[in-house]
Amino acid sequence: MPISFLFDSSSILIAVREFREKAIDIMSGNFTTSLALYEVGNVIWKESSLLRRVKQKQAIELLRAIFLIIKRMNIINLSEKTKRQA
Repeated sequence: MPISFLFDSSSILIAVREFREKAIDIMSGNFTTSLALYEVGNVIWKESSLLRRVKQKQAIELLRAIFLIIKRMNIINLSEKTKRQA
């Protein structure tokens, strides 16, 4: 049985930066949380809008690429888990 991994937002961003096009193959079928979508978006927005380290066009391209990767991952919905525990 293959081993699955849980990627948080920072590990998703690191994997994309380090492995570029190979990141989709590495992360496909692995897990992330629903919150990672928002966190990744926030980091890219901050890098582009506040810190001006990334141009807006590059930020949009990066965000689209990461969202395509996340769509191929298994997403754990944290709000459903919290409701069941209450």
